[in-house]
Amino acid sequence: MDHPLLLLLLSLLFVYNPEIAAQEGQKRPAQIEILNADDGQGPYEGMPSDLMRLIGNVRLRHEGVLMQCDSAHRYANANVVHAFGNVHINQGDTLHLYGERLVYNGNTRYAEVRRNVRLTDRETTLTTNYLDFDLANDFGYYPNRGVVINGDNRLESVMGYYFTREKMFFFNDSVVITNPDYVIQSDTLRYNTVTEVAYFLGPTTILGEEVNIYCENGWYDTQTDISQFNENAQVRNNNQVLAADSIFYDNGQGFGRAFLNVEVTDTVERIIIKGDYARFVREREQTMVTDRALLIQMSDNDTLYMHADTLRSWLQLSSRDSLPILNDTVGPNDLTITGAADTLIMVTEGPDSIPAVQTDIPADDLAAGETAVRQSAAGADTITLAVSDTITPVLNGPDTDSVRIMVAYYGARFFSNEMQGKCDSIYYNMRDSIIYMFGQPVIWSDESQLSAEFMEVHSLDGELDRIIMKNRAFIVSEEQEGLYNQIKGKDIVGIIRDGELYRVNVDGNAETLYYPLENDEIIGINKAASASLVIYLRENKPDRILFLKDIDSSLYPMEDLTGEERILNNFQWLDHLRPVSAEDVFRK
Repeated sequence: MDHPLLLLLLSLLFVYNPEIAAQEGQKRPAQIEILNADDGQGPYEGMPSDLMRLIGNVRLRHEGVLMQCDSAHRYANANVVHAFGNVHINQGDTLHLYGERLVYNGNTRYAEVRRNVRLTDRETTLTTNYLDFDLANDFGYYPNRGVVINGDNRLESVMGYYFTREKMFFFNDSVVITNPDYVIQSDTLRYNTVTEVAYFLGPTTILGEEVNIYCENGWYDTQTDISQFNENAQVRNNNQVLAADSIFYDNGQGFGRAFLNVEVTDTVERIIIKGDYARFVREREQTMVTDRALLIQMSDNDTLYMHADTLRSWLQLSSRDSLPILNDTVGPNDLTITGAADTLIMVTEGPDSIPAVQTDIPADDLAAGETAVRQSAAGADTITLAVSDTITPVLNGPDTDSVRIMVAYYGARFFSNEMQGKCDSIYYNMRDSIIYMFGQPVIWSDESQLSAEFMEVHSLDGELDRIIMKNRAFIVSEEQEGLYNQIKGKDIVGIIRDGELYRVNVDGNAETLYYPLENDEIIGINKAASASLVIYLRENKPDRILFLKDIDSSLYPMEDLTGEERILNNFQWLDHLRPVSAEDVFRK
């Protein structure tokens, strides 16, 4: 049965459907206007009826966009233009786009420019052979290689986008930035043409005359030469490599900071310094590392692990060379020491304890407030130093080209298979391979414990050679549980052979207490005193003693000496402080 009323209602709903009404009410896209052409022709037979051929000095306009070319085909119904020869598109005051061929869609405001394409926007020029440009949304895209010139920077990549509102390029695949001072190579990169800042979004290297940088995320300000590198960041400078989670670097000043998982590698000295914070200066390859700072030095036969609150390293250029402290600011307690290079001095007051080599400090240099300990043949004394803004660590011997200096301070502890130790601070000259130890130094070598107010550890051809102990020197080894062989004196020199202490020279108030053996049985307690003596050891136990003068020696039965009579004055057994592994150097 028919329902004429229902059919009428449905037809009215269709006619007055709001969506259809809104669509019909929408503004139709503007048509491409013809401003000029020397000649205009209609379509040839078989061509679309809406086609018009424009020839000679063609000028077109569409919603603020001006187009020029030698000739064009305009399709009125489709609102499309095909332009040929000397194509020029201009939008606004600054954006100009050139090419040999153009397809422009007036409905979408989308331009496809081909062959010898050139885009200019103020100081920026892009050249390519294939460019699509969305004039409605102000961005362009090239899929097959392009070159951008911006100031001193030349940027090229396989693919790229340009966002004209933000003045931002987005490059992808084989990105290269060439500058007179460096070359940047990246997988993915953003570049702001106004600020000239490059943002790295993938594996990136920066190659300069003095530096080689790698990261996988970060930014580089090409105007100020300041950068931030993240994710597997590395900075290579001569023989040093700095790696960290994040690195801030001012290339112009040659200064930077590194954060978290910091690792500084010296490929020549075979040294690695680790920590969670570092400051570094390119000049002299200066480095300061703190926060779980750890130094690792590798040799053919052993590896040294050393921890302290702060580790510093720099290249000393000559034996009379001064180097500023690697601090953000220079305080009034920073000291300088001047004079001849002969003995070692340790600054013991001020923000940093830094050693230097020095003798014969003039009386005119004395002032109140700062003190240092001088070690010399005459013994230790206290002197007062003048205030300045530098510290001068001076090398022994004549002027030399360069040498690496290492300083560790505030709770230094180290471990190697041959030797372990602790003290407040350490100064290490890598040319003469001498480790200077300050602040209650203790060294353990095999079964021997060595301590003094100041110590020097000498190496020869990568092997331990001798240990020099100054002031209240003491050597202890445990014969049996609770029984200790002891050697003490004002100064002691321990000679090492094949990794073992085999001879000890004691100078000044020499004393010994040891337990001689016969058939592996203790036969008594030997106590001896002399002005000076020489002790030869076998398996770290006294084997032969040479008294040089003023001899006083006695062998006592075990029962005759008990308690404190079995220890020499100032005796300490510090085995509980001995590092037992590489990780144990972090133990407080």
